[in-house]
Amino acid sequence: MSISLHLLTFFLFSVASFLSCFSADRQYEECRLPLRCGYGSSVFRNNITYPFWGQEIGRPKFCGRKGFRLACKDDQNLSIEIKNLTFRIVSANLDDKIITVADESWFEGRCPKMLDFKGDDQFSLSPNTETIDLFDCSSGDSAQALSTITCRESNTGLSTYHFFGSSNYYAHNCRNVGEIPMLASAKNALLQYSVSNLTLALEEGFELRYTIDDRFCESCFSSKGICGSESESGDFRCLCSDKLHDRSCNDHKATQTFSLDPSLKPVSPNHVAKVPRSPFRSTYHASKNPFAAILVSNSPVTMSKSFLFSGSPGRSTSSRTYLTRISRYMWSTQGCLVIHVLALCIILPSIGLLSQ
Repeated sequence: MSISLHLLTFFLFSVASFLSCFSADRQYEECRLPLRCGYGSSVFRNNITYPFWGQEIGRPKFCGRKGFRLACKDDQNLSIEIKNLTFRIVSANLDDKIITVADESWFEGRCPKMLDFKGDDQFSLSPNTETIDLFDCSSGDSAQALSTITCRESNTGLSTYHFFGSSNYYAHNCRNVGEIPMLASAKNALLQYSVSNLTLALEEGFELRYTIDDRFCESCFSSKGICGSESESGDFRCLCSDKLHDRSCNDHKATQTFSLDPSLKPVSPNHVAKVPRSPFRSTYHASKNPFAAILVSNSPVTMSKSFLFSGSPGRSTSSRTYLTRISRYMWSTQGCLVIHVLALCIILPSIGLLSQ
């Protein structure tokens, strides 16, 4: 292969690769892709799913938060696992932090596994959810039951459960097998005899309210970012077209002000960093370069080496934190350009040697 062909190939590759430095952030682009799960994709409005995520639905972990993983059942319906129980996502109201779910067992003709389900630390029953008691009347009188449901048990064949209404006065000689949640509106319809099919009422599901600290998500969204998280630590991150930001896509325009740690003790003058202005307060100006910080102060202050790297006095920074920052820098436009310049410095001399 002639040297001219070597140069042409290298030139085309360099141009294509160089232009990629100015493309949108990879994580930002991935979290913008349409949700993949048949009918389940319509559950979330405007393709916004945070804090929910799921690899198989096209939402990597950094698009959501820990504890909100979704799956796609039969390539059609979104599901979530809570306390080892699988629930189908019927609808979602992210503004009010509410999802409507139904026990997946109902749709498969199986008996419920969610007896006496109350939620967990992250999900709790909403005020629009009530419970009903189910009774087994295999050895009792079920004539006064308002509704019944027949389902398949895992080992013992078919079972029939009965619902007697708000009062269990007529449940003579019947065994209470437990209570299950349902929408208050569906329960009222059963009590008023406007609906007699208990199965359909249960398939409507019930509401769960989830708990999450998303106080930064609004500012991220208003800055045209996508709410997400850091894959390893799970800390909130604002995914923007250029790179990840801590709070919003406008982070680089802001300054953060903080006080020096009062527990720091004076040291020898030879080890004091002297910079002009205020004795007690310092200002950290966020920089596009994650390794650089400008410290402005009004008098001699004492600061540790870790302060310059972590932004907080006296606090050491782990190797994992440094690796994360290096990774972010490499994915940024500036880091990409630096890498390409270094590549040119290495490869061009090599091509020169080939031409000799």
